[in-house]
Amino acid sequence: MPFTYFRKMATKHPESLSAQYNYGSVLLNVGQYSEAIERLELCLELLEGGAGDREADIRYNLGLAYEASELPMPALEQFRAVASLLPNDVDAAVKLAAILQAHSGAQYSSVRSCTASVTVESSRSVTLGLPPIA
Repeated sequence: MPFTYFRKMATKHPESLSAQYNYGSVLLNVGQYSEAIERLELCLELLEGGAGDREADIRYNLGLAYEASELPMPALEQFRAVASLLPNDVDAAVKLAAILQAHSGAQYSSVRSCTASVTVESSRSVTLGLPPIA
C-alpha cells in the first residue's frame, strides 16, 4: 500500500524534503488534513533558499489542506504565495477567486478585504492583481 510506504520513508528520512512532501501529499489525498498540514509545513522549513516550482507545489498542496480544513485565511495566503511564485498559474488564480467568492460574508471581512482581480488570458496564463498580505 502506498500510504504505508510513504509513511515509512518519511519516518526513516525526517530531513528528506521528497519523503516529507510525498507523505504529506498522500495524507492530503486520503483526507488526513491536519497531518498533511504538519508535513507540508515541515517541507517549507526543509526548503533551502526557495526552490521556485517545488515551493509552489508545496504551498499549493498546503493551501488545499487548509481549504479542506475550512481555514480560508491560511489557504488564501498559500494560494497567494503560489501566484507570486508562478504568476501564470491558472490553478492558483482559480483557487484564490473561489476562496474570495465563498467567504465574502461579514464573518469573513478579513478575507473579503483581500480582493483579487483575475483575468484568464489563455488556458495557462493569468494576470493577477493582488494587494499585499496584511
